[in-house]
Amino acid sequence: MVSTIKKKSSDTLSLMCWNMRGAITGAPYLSHCLQKWDIDVCALSEHWLYPNNLNYLNTISPNYSSCAVADAVLHEYNYNTWRRGKGGVGIMFKKALPEVVRPIELDDDRFIGVSIEISRNRFLTIFCVYLPPVNYETKVFTDYIAKLNDLHDYYSTFSTVCFMGDFNSSINASYTSDGNTIMVPTDSRSNKLSHCVSGCNLESLNKSNIADGPDFTYVSGCGKFSSLIDHCLWPNSKLDMVDYCKILDDHELNTSDHLPVIFNVNITLLCPETVTIERAKLSWKDVGQVNVKECYAYNLAIELDKVDSPSTVKCTSDIDAYYNKLISCVQKAGNISVPVKQFKPYLKHK
Repeated sequence: MVSTIKKKSSDTLSLMCWNMRGAITGAPYLSHCLQKWDIDVCALSEHWLYPNNLNYLNTISPNYSSCAVADAVLHEYNYNTWRRGKGGVGIMFKKALPEVVRPIELDDDRFIGVSIEISRNRFLTIFCVYLPPVNYETKVFTDYIAKLNDLHDYYSTFSTVCFMGDFNSSINASYTSDGNTIMVPTDSRSNKLSHCVSGCNLESLNKSNIADGPDFTYVSGCGKFSSLIDHCLWPNSKLDMVDYCKILDDHELNTSDHLPVIFNVNITLLCPETVTIERAKLSWKDVGQVNVKECYAYNLAIELDKVDSPSTVKCTSDIDAYYNKLISCVQKAGNISVPVKQFKPYLKHK
């Protein structure tokens, strides 16, 4: 299905991602896109800015604020080595947004995010992503896929999570056979990213049937090769929130070899997240190293021995109190016996 551009309403949030290949040369086209498409939040990769120049993003348009991080190798003493700069990610967002926007600065130069409080108990978390290109070892790419997965696991417990940016990899095509989703084999990077996206129940909007425009986001310098490596990943259970998605055609102001991707979401359909009890996630890879069943039975017996059974029951409150004690025993035994995932510092924003 080919989407059509709809007039933006007050209940709509317009999002954009673009690998700009340098903020200095990309500023005119970025300013053009922000104004023409009335963009609310824009994820930018490869701005090439040094740490002391990140504020330049705030000068592109007076209507926007930004948060950004520079490539880890860009320091003042490296100026002669990386004179034009390299890497870096950032997010620009409208100053006039009625929603509360909080930057999420992680200890990483390839991820940055913002949390948008749509209303009470309704959050949208947007991450800008720039994954390692093909000249990096596969292990480095795999480690960043694991970080992406961890970020999703953590933030999706209390918000709707969207990843936008240059993933430097395509996402495998798939088809359904006997109720099973079968991935079309490609390279190992695509397989790793595809399995992560599938496991997180996300979908690349600009690769889906609601997308309009070109079927690629990157064109090589010689113009002979093109690929779709920039993605807007959105929960496939909330696709009804997306009004449209479009890969923009090339433009005379575009100095990058990447095309921007834009899409609109209806934030009125962003249902309040269910408040759940915070609990650690199981570390399934460690479960096989211990006899969980025997360990749990042993610890449960110890906890139950600490509880005195009521000799008489005078009212329902006595039953409730005894019930709560038993439940507490079950929970304590489980916490002691079952291995859980360790906290990852890079998940917690500054």
